[in-house]
Amino acid sequence: MYPTKQPGAGTRYGEKCGNFLILGTAVLWSFLGIFIQAAGVHGLVSSGITSLVGAAVLVLCNRRHRFCLNRQTFLAGLITAGMNLTFFLANSYTTVTNAIVLQYCSPIFVLILNIVVCHYRPGRLQVLSLGGCMAGMAVFFLDQLSTGNLAGNLLALASGLLFAGSFFLNAKGEVDPISSSLLAFLLDAPVGLFYMAASGGFPSLQSLGLLVLGGIFLRGLAGVLYSRGMRLTTALSANMIALSEVFLAPLWARLLFHEALGRYSALGIVLMVSGIVLECYSEYHTKNLENSQKKQGMD
Repeated sequence: MYPTKQPGAGTRYGEKCGNFLILGTAVLWSFLGIFIQAAGVHGLVSSGITSLVGAAVLVLCNRRHRFCLNRQTFLAGLITAGMNLTFFLANSYTTVTNAIVLQYCSPIFVLILNIVVCHYRPGRLQVLSLGGCMAGMAVFFLDQLSTGNLAGNLLALASGLLFAGSFFLNAKGEVDPISSSLLAFLLDAPVGLFYMAASGGFPSLQSLGLLVLGGIFLRGLAGVLYSRGMRLTTALSANMIALSEVFLAPLWARLLFHEALGRYSALGIVLMVSGIVLECYSEYHTKNLENSQKKQGMD
């Protein structure tokens, strides 16, 4: 389902370097929801300002990169732009924890996309992981119905689905991840800035400062680390390492905003994360089996 290697992956040193870059990306991303809520402005305004700054950082750090825009890259950029917008809006209507956890159902959505689009036949472990994640989402949503976060949770779930589509496309060799990321920034920025001008929801100087910092580090720099890390490590390793955001973001939210989870919400998160980890383990086991069979065939 996932490609074994991304372009540029090679030595063990290179893969370790790529893993550290992805870990750095996950740490930066884990603060994004905190910055959005701390800025205290509408999600579209946050998206517009941080996208504009993020695009500038991405171009500055990739001055020698030859940007390209074929049909697949354009589609990947369009879907990534939608993913960003729905995530920023989700943070306006639900908690940081809910937005992050529901967005990271994306590996399960990737599995579903492969089943539907590529006619992939999942193994028993993958079926079990899919069932566990679906059960976790059901428990999570039932517990959240009375909290007034339903709209935000649905937006976060939509962001997870689009995240899966973005990952599904960016894993293809025809797509340039740096170009698709830049396109997503350039599509998101005018939407947010137009909304800000039309609604008059201009941020204060303090909020503007937070959003500029978020754009530089949490979107621009994170985008640079992610695009370079994906060239050195495998998609599976990147997916597993990025899951650390699921635990880091709720930790920051708990420490800074005193966000608490209901008993059933916590159970739902455990089921979802367990399903995702089981899916990644299943993929790892499948790839190892394929590699051993190839070695036996060569011998």
